Amino acid sequence: MESSNILTETNRKLREIWRVHLADNTWPALIPKLWPLQYHPMQPGKLLFVGLNPSHNQRDNNLLSIQVGQGTDPLSDDHALVVARRDEESMGLHGGRLHPYFRQFARFDPTGTWNHIDLFAIRHTNQSEAVAALRLDEDTGFSSPFVREQIELAFSLIAELRPPTVIVVNAFGSTIVKRYLKKQNPNFAMDDVTGIYWSKINGRRVPFFFSGMLTGQRAIDNHSLERLIWHVRRALLLQTEA
Repeated sequence: MESSNILTETNRKLREIWRVHLADNTWPALIPKLWPLQYHPMQPGKLLFVGLNPSHNQRDNNLLSIQVGQGTDPLSDDHALVVARRDEESMGLHGGRLHPYFRQFARFDPTGTWNHIDLFAIRHTNQSEAVAALRLDEDTGFSSPFVREQIELAFSLIAELRPPTVIVVNAFGSTIVKRYLKKQNPNFAMDDVTGIYWSKINGRRVPFFFSGMLTGQRAIDNHSLERLIWHVRRALLLQTEA
């Protein structure tokens, strides 16, 4: 499947998850009713960064708020194009200003290219509130269909993007990904020789790195970032030598 079709289908599935949980009153009470993240086309085969969820600027409330029960589709294909363009602008496309969150990513691969996805498509800037609302700090939270469906979709997208390396850039997100991969493979653990976590994607061993955020108040220190960049580049080299 072409990359544009992959992302179009992912965006459609996210909107359908939203529709279902808004309609049957299983929407998390403390999560704002805002449009899910809408991905732009991505070229497979690039370094992949994984975050927890997109942040939200209150100035976008009019654009992103979901109005339910007004006789029209609150998650229409037409408005999806408008939302997608807004999300693309935050990635520096269409003349938009690249959000500071993304600015360190180009340092990891000598080509300066990368892709990025989030485990969850909910828009919430306060991570503690989002985690509590989804009950991710409890075992029961992961049995919630709203949570499970988004995680499964995120890992399906990872497989479609065929990354040479995956870097999870959120401490809590790292815990979630480790937990998911450990459930898929009880032997999932760090390699004592390379210091890398390896997991199979489409039958190919792919290195996974787990980190905190790279920018902002919760960012890892510059020395840890320098070491992480070196380690990721080393993993990319190992891939080419294999």
